[in-house]
Amino acid sequence: MVSPTRGDTSSTRVTGTGRFPLRVNARHASVDDYLRRLQADGMEADAAGPHAVRPRTPIPVDRIPGFADGVVSVQDAGAQLLDARDGMRVLDTCAAPGGKTGHTLNWRTSI
Repeated sequence: MVSPTRGDTSSTRVTGTGRFPLRVNARHASVDDYLRRLQADGMEADAAGPHAVRPRTPIPVDRIPGFADGVVSVQDAGAQLLDARDGMRVLDTCAAPGGKTGHTLNWRTSI
C-alpha cells in the first residue's frame, strides 16, 4: 500500500525478511514437534493454527530449519484455512504455485 505520508511500505515486506507463517508438513512433523525443533535451534515461534507456526523474529528462508527438506514451507495463514473433505470438489482459482493444494494433500490421506 502506498501512503502519501509514509511512502511505499509494501516493498519492504516483500523484499525484506519477515515473520511469515510457516506451514508444517503433517507428513513430516506436527506443529508441536516443529516448535521443539526450532527451540533446540535457538529460535522462538508460536503455533499459528493446526498446521502453522509463526517465528517470533524474522528468519531468512535459507536458515529456516527443515525448509530445504520439505518439513515446512512459507505460506500465508489464510491460505491454510481450506477444510476440504472427502467427496468435495474444490476449485482454486489462485492455485499457482500449488501451495494450498500441496497443503491439502499433506493432511488428507484419502485424496
